[in-house]
Amino acid sequence: MNYKGCLIIVPMKNLSTSKSRLEKYLPKNIKNKIVLKLFLNTISNIKKVTDNIAGNFNLAVLTNCKEISELTRKNNIQIIYDEIEGNLSYSIQSAAEWAVKKKYLSLCIFPADIAYLKTEEIKTLLLYSNKGRSAVICPSYDLGTNAFLVSPPNAIKFNFGYKSFLSHIELASNAGLKPVILNLDRIKNDVDNMNDVKKLFHDFPGFIKGYNYE
Repeated sequence: MNYKGCLIIVPMKNLSTSKSRLEKYLPKNIKNKIVLKLFLNTISNIKKVTDNIAGNFNLAVLTNCKEISELTRKNNIQIIYDEIEGNLSYSIQSAAEWAVKKKYLSLCIFPADIAYLKTEEIKTLLLYSNKGRSAVICPSYDLGTNAFLVSPPNAIKFNFGYKSFLSHIELASNAGLKPVILNLDRIKNDVDNMNDVKKLFHDFPGFIKGYNYE
């Protein structure tokens, strides 16, 4: 059989529903711009890595958002239509089954909202040497799961949400995958709440052109 390497998936919700809790503190158009810029930074950095390392890596965006789909096409990135938006675990599970059907050996789930992403950390994750059935998990600072490399793609039932890092370690262990924990400092820091937004604008005052958060 003609097996492929690793499918990297960046899940992306509709802009109107993404990070909705921030709308208590930010104008919706600014919230959308933050989400969009984080997403574009993420796919750009992943492409920089996959274009310059050895190995068979394919990048795809999992979404059903029209605007995100159009931007993804402009960047020559594959789109996987998300038929189950509203539950990340189910969406990723569906994408994992899609990857198996397409004969990918592994799946890397990568978040679209990392504020301080470094290409070196992406490279470290993608090139982590762990043959056969395996799971490499990068926790967020609050014990969520920020990045997850698993082989085969459907080896476990995904369980994203509150303290999902702990859940995924248990699920991977129960599946006989011997999970590896990668504590990557930049990948730990996603943008989920207003403290994250304040830090983002403190460190990058011009993150959104023409807007300064105070």
